Amino acid sequence: MSSRVAYDPPVTELRNPIAYHLVPAEIWDAAANAEPFRVASLDDEGFIHLTHGMADLADVGNRYYRDDPRPHVALTIALRWLTSPWRYDGDERFPHVYGPLDRGAITEVRPIPRDSDGTFRPIERPDNRLPPDIPGLLARLLDAKVDFVVVGSAGAALLGAEVEPGDLDISPDLEPANLARLAAVLGELDARPRMGVPGWITEEERAAWRPEPTLEALDYDFDTALGDLDLIVRPLGPKPSDDLAFATLIGNARLVDVGGRAVRVADAEHLAASKLGSRRPKDLRVGDELERLVTPND
Repeated sequence: MSSRVAYDPPVTELRNPIAYHLVPAEIWDAAANAEPFRVASLDDEGFIHLTHGMADLADVGNRYYRDDPRPHVALTIALRWLTSPWRYDGDERFPHVYGPLDRGAITEVRPIPRDSDGTFRPIERPDNRLPPDIPGLLARLLDAKVDFVVVGSAGAALLGAEVEPGDLDISPDLEPANLARLAAVLGELDARPRMGVPGWITEEERAAWRPEPTLEALDYDFDTALGDLDLIVRPLGPKPSDDLAFATLIGNARLVDVGGRAVRVADAEHLAASKLGSRRPKDLRVGDELERLVTPND
């Protein structure tokens, strides 16, 4: 059984339940293992700075610590397991924790890469997703009359970009009857929430998951019998480009033929903005392809 701190509401009530903190490795190593982790800013400013985005964490390092030659580590923190209060003070990319970090909430400690000039670079997580059978998944959704718009790298690929989708991202209509149809498809596909970033979901939570037609049950990346499926049911962050809601996308969605069936795909500008806005290295590497969708050559 998990010894983590109980949390109510559940993890999916949070837009992003994971955050990161950058600290010199020697300070982390010197801290007492049995005690919650404290940093200097807690005494100086009253809170500990966190970031939701790994790219933002690298930016923080480059702005404040680039000239500090010491090795640094990135702490992965499950916000739902903190007992110290936390909140946003103006910018929802940066949670502030008003107390020490519980050891049980720190799910990873990883060295962050740096260039020879001291520049911090975002950590890239190994991609363990099962590549999706995109035509197969789309057919199952269409057969069940699920209303959705394809987004993400799969959407870009369907619009003609030369990218390799690691999953099928869709933004479903959140109308209750549609969520019920979607949940039924997940059940038929033997879906389970995917184990990704430590702290997002536990093995016990994954085993107990059932395909209920609620936002809380559907707000995950899923392993399925036909590969990985990611349901976008909430905005991914505070910027307009983070909003991949069905109601936002449907007006400008394009119809693409997939196996003789019409599939709605988000427009190229929204796809490029949402992918490049995240500044994840894997998305930036295909930036030219995404930009080509927006400004195709004549």
